[in-house]
Amino acid sequence: MAFRVKNLMIQVLPEAGEKFQQMCGNRFSIGTTPFCVLAAELDAVSDPATLTTLKEQLQEALKAVEEQESVINEQNRVKTLEQAVELEKHLTSALEEVRLQKQALQNKPDGGQE
Repeated sequence: MAFRVKNLMIQVLPEAGEKFQQMCGNRFSIGTTPFCVLAAELDAVSDPATLTTLKEQLQEALKAVEEQESVINEQNRVKTLEQAVELEKHLTSALEEVRLQKQALQNKPDGGQE
């Protein structure tokens, strides 16, 4: 879910453990590794060697994703006091705007329901 408030674009990220399907549907692909597998196709795999290979590939891909996630999270952190102060100003201003919008919605005859 994304919202634009004042000069901020706020992306609400899914909580850890939310359904993968919300983001990708039944197909998924990681990098250049061919992991486009439908759940029905996976159910049809009965060869233990194939399952072992797939499991190893998934574990390697997950490790790569987690490493990339760690790098991106570090890059997106506030690194200086000046950045923290500036971000706090923007967030405070955006929060004030959201509160005004909320109050306007609550004052609507339908209670802000669409």
